[in-house]
Amino acid sequence: MCSHHEIIRLSLSVYCERHFYFLQANLIWVLLVGFLFQLIILPSLPNLHAGHGLIKGGDWTRFHRLATETAKKIERNGWHAWELRPQGQAPAGIAAALYCVTDIYKPWIFLPLNATLFALGAVCLFEIFSLLVPRQLALLGIFPLVLFPSAIIIYAQIHKDVFSIAGILILIWIWTRFTHYPKTNWRFILNQMVITAVGCLLVWTVRPYLLQPVLASSLLATMVVGFLTRKKRNLLWWTGIILCLLIQTSYMHMRVTTPRVKNLLATSDYITKLVATLDARRVGFATGYPNAKSKIDTDVRFHSLTDIISYSPRALQIGLFSPFYSMWSAHHGHSLEANLIRQVSGMEMILTYILFIGVGLLLCLNKDHRLTLVVVILMPLTLILVLSLVVCNIGTLYRMRYGDLQILNGLGVLGWGLWLQRRVEARKNN
Repeated sequence: MCSHHEIIRLSLSVYCERHFYFLQANLIWVLLVGFLFQLIILPSLPNLHAGHGLIKGGDWTRFHRLATETAKKIERNGWHAWELRPQGQAPAGIAAALYCVTDIYKPWIFLPLNATLFALGAVCLFEIFSLLVPRQLALLGIFPLVLFPSAIIIYAQIHKDVFSIAGILILIWIWTRFTHYPKTNWRFILNQMVITAVGCLLVWTVRPYLLQPVLASSLLATMVVGFLTRKKRNLLWWTGIILCLLIQTSYMHMRVTTPRVKNLLATSDYITKLVATLDARRVGFATGYPNAKSKIDTDVRFHSLTDIISYSPRALQIGLFSPFYSMWSAHHGHSLEANLIRQVSGMEMILTYILFIGVGLLLCLNKDHRLTLVVVILMPLTLILVLSLVVCNIGTLYRMRYGDLQILNGLGVLGWGLWLQRRVEARKNN
């Protein structure tokens, strides 16, 4: 039987031993851009700079304030005064711990953690794509995730998204591996279990309510792979699937600071409570940000499962294609920061529309790994749909769906790459 340390070593080997230089390169890139953004670029833009390397008008300014207050409480009263989620905000609690340990009360001290998590997510995405195409092309597939300008807001500020993005990419990678390898062994399963626990922990830390749609996407992927295909899966494979699903479920039952999540899990009338919870969260996004000018469909309410199903096509359209062209103008935002983000998002969406065509090309050209590809598409689509049902603020949705959307964009890069490769080969043969 493997010891605890042996299991940890096997899991870390996936990231460190096989991909040390790749992880290191991503880490250095994110750190350099993050420090440059916080210490040089933002201070030179006083209309955008809120001080301490933070952008005006974002949650990160509140997180820094909460972190500073919590860190001072720890200094006065000891570490029992620390809490993971002061006022429900885990980034503030983590930043407070970093401030206390280092005695540096500056947001840039958060950057190494952000860089590590973002690089970890990039490695997972690279691993996912490596199961579909040659590794050289898979490397190109992570470019949208790493190089889209909006990523800077995620890893160069104190934020939740870098945790949830890394966690979700880890969990999608786990299910992609299950899809790709129908026969397995206990070493593989132990590895999968430990990495699943890490991915769930990252999501649970900042957004525990996302564990439910993640579990739903995992179950959907399992159904597609295990029940809707003729490929034989051995008993050990099913054992690994069940154990990883149990790990995800156990995190859903862990104590959180949001009672609504716990109540949803405890109720016997699950569907009714689910509808009520989705509706309550949607109303919260519709009314909780009065200054936001990127709201859409704020009058939509969910009173039954039928309401959710009937709105789902519209929600998926918003999740995949917004912000729409009418929102790209720099004259509709309520601040300079909002206007700049609108312009950047417009450029990114043009690229996204082009890359979506590449996803179709990949489905047509990559017939050998079509089952794995379907799972890689299905899981982020499920998560984007759930987010779009709840989040009616396009600016917030843009950030929260970032990791999921970049999986699809990366697949588009792979599709266009394969198409160009086939064109070159055809010309050579002629």
